[in-house]
Amino acid sequence: MQAGGINFDVYHCQHSHHSPEGLLLCWTFVHFSSYVVSIARSIEATMVKSPTCGQVKIPEAASLGSVVGAVFPDACETDFDAVSMIRGELFFFKSKYVWRLRNRQLQPGYPALASQHWWDFPDHIDAGFEDTGGNFWIFQGSSYWIYDGEQRVLGPKLISDLGLPVAEVHAALMWGLEQNKIYLFKGNDYWQFIVNRNTVESVYPRSTSEWQGLPPSVDGAFQDEYGYAYFLRGRDYWKFDPVQVKIQEHHPRRIGQDFFGCSSSPT
Repeated sequence: MQAGGINFDVYHCQHSHHSPEGLLLCWTFVHFSSYVVSIARSIEATMVKSPTCGQVKIPEAASLGSVVGAVFPDACETDFDAVSMIRGELFFFKSKYVWRLRNRQLQPGYPALASQHWWDFPDHIDAGFEDTGGNFWIFQGSSYWIYDGEQRVLGPKLISDLGLPVAEVHAALMWGLEQNKIYLFKGNDYWQFIVNRNTVESVYPRSTSEWQGLPPSVDGAFQDEYGYAYFLRGRDYWKFDPVQVKIQEHHPRRIGQDFFGCSSSPT
């Protein structure tokens, strides 16, 4: 990121040897600078479109008020819209916000606006997955987008173009030892999506009851580095064993407690 001759970016923060305090300051600077750049771009775009070049209103998502004193959802008290494993890191999404975890540790500077991480990001997403090429696919309502890094390379496009006979997708999962199988979920149905053909295997859905112990209507899904699949619904999650091919015992468990270190909820 170039701002006023100062060059800071995500790579710099991740790979420089900062103290914990310095790392937090670095992330704060990157996030704040992202907003300054966003504001400048928004003003420039608005002035170009405005024939009078009159008074310009800064979009709410890019306003300084969304940086200073912002109130983020509490990860201990919220149900997430989507979750995805991206380049070995876990991202939870709620409304326009994102939480980033590495080795189950929330990273400095998060939660943050998803639009700081991906340009022109929708105000919320229903599902997302990373394909084998490192592209990040997201779904919102009847549309989908594809991102390569922070840049959008496709979208919005209609999910009907993928052969899906439904109006929306509730969860997406890349699953399998070779991570080459994509499953798209809605309600009690799921479809296998073939990325290199850009279409579902069949327009006819299969039942989620085939995933033994899986609850109906999941909100999100991801696979960890050991091959286990996780399914989210509300504030709970279920862990699916790829060897026993069923949900593990003692599930569901609380997302906030196991991923964000929240205290256990009273019974």
